[in-house]
Amino acid sequence: MSNRYEDLVRLWPLALLAFFILISGYAGLWPAVPLAEQPKARSKSLAETTNRVRVEWLVKLPSADGPDLPVSGQVVAEHGGVSAPARLDAASSLSLSLPLVPSSLTDTVDLAFQTQPQLARVGGRFLCLWQYHPTHLHGAGQCILGAWSDDGLAWEAPFLVFKAPGNFGAYRTGDRLLCSSSCLSVEGQWYAVASLQEVVGFGSIDATTFEEAIAVVESEDFPRPVRKILAYTVRRIQLDGSLGPVRTIWRSGESETSERVAESGPGENAATSDSAVEEPLDELERAALSSLTRSLATSGSRFGGAVDFPIPERLTLDRYRLSFPTTETLPGQGQVRLWGSEQGLDRLYSEHSTDGGVTWSPPMPTNLRNSGRFAVLRRLSAGPVLLLGNQSRLPSNPADPLTISIAFEGLQFTESFELRSGAPLLASADGLPEFVRNERRGFQATSCVVDDEWLWVVYSVCGSSIEVSRVSLQDLIPSLLDQGVEPAAEPASS
Repeated sequence: MSNRYEDLVRLWPLALLAFFILISGYAGLWPAVPLAEQPKARSKSLAETTNRVRVEWLVKLPSADGPDLPVSGQVVAEHGGVSAPARLDAASSLSLSLPLVPSSLTDTVDLAFQTQPQLARVGGRFLCLWQYHPTHLHGAGQCILGAWSDDGLAWEAPFLVFKAPGNFGAYRTGDRLLCSSSCLSVEGQWYAVASLQEVVGFGSIDATTFEEAIAVVESEDFPRPVRKILAYTVRRIQLDGSLGPVRTIWRSGESETSERVAESGPGENAATSDSAVEEPLDELERAALSSLTRSLATSGSRFGGAVDFPIPERLTLDRYRLSFPTTETLPGQGQVRLWGSEQGLDRLYSEHSTDGGVTWSPPMPTNLRNSGRFAVLRRLSAGPVLLLGNQSRLPSNPADPLTISIAFEGLQFTESFELRSGAPLLASADGLPEFVRNERRGFQATSCVVDDEWLWVVYSVCGSSIEVSRVSLQDLIPSLLDQGVEPAAEPASS
């Protein structure tokens, strides 16, 4: 017994060292992770100390974020509002004629839910799609709105892209809704895409979002709606801004119509159209729908005729629930996918794939913080990798500020910029369910568009409005000048 005690005494320094490494890694101190800090905490020593990363700051336009915020003249970010606080009129049709100006939110949740925007550049114009519901996040009848812009900052009036599959309401088993997805380019054509989901029951607050319902009726113990992806609805986007007929790619066994695509190729037998009689498929669109099916379906089903769709969730080995993935291809590493957490974990998890996304490694925690629900990973053509999200936070608002972190090698982020901060605090959101409250707070970035000169970031503000910020890459990453890239010219205003 005494020998065992002496062994433990001798090993305590190693145990203390392991504990120190564990705590330092979780705190983001080892390995070092660049995290934005509040302006009042800025110090010149940050740039002069060799063992600390260099932290810089974006200028916030007073007209967008308030007149009292500091302006350094270093990097300019321009902000523009996409959505208006839309309402339903008495005839239950969308009323979207309000002027589009940057939002000025109040300390109330009496605003429509407008969340999870997706930004794309179609031809020479920008198209933004987002999900809308007048009273509930992911409630029955949620629909998809869109808006066009010439420069990504001044936006035209919103319009309905995909109508709600049923009446607007709250949460009941059997209700259906549409959730925004990305715009996809296939066969030389652009398509707006949204997933059609059905509420299949309810689970506890820690339950998975998809396909594992415990109860049929919502209750205090089981408040979280559990959904199943039935299909994807798609519409061809014309370069003149018009939209083609709505087509539906059904999960096998879920179609509610007898209309099917005849003589289809692999995976095409799940494609139908809600107006197939009036708008028959031509060969171009038939090929496009086949490509869309292959890109949306699981790797195990997309070539075999039966179509199934991947669930946008993962469970870690220790049973934490991950969601809202963002994927990018990195040189020498294959595809990298980062996941956020719905259970308050202040870390992003990563997966890797070397076979084009067919198989993935188990999700593992990274040393990258993330206080909001979403993150966006994007590799520039010049090489650097951008991470957009909530890698820093205010104590009172989990998804504030919205930051841009830069990695020049792999995912080793060495600079962090603050893009937006100071989101309204919605005190009345405290009474909402946790999965709703988390998306009602702060700036939640879900998409971006980048070219050789500019970065456009789209995000929701307190789950109530959609806004876009634009940053010059030459200001964000001055080292691009050393690579022979010409300075960005100011785009012509629309």
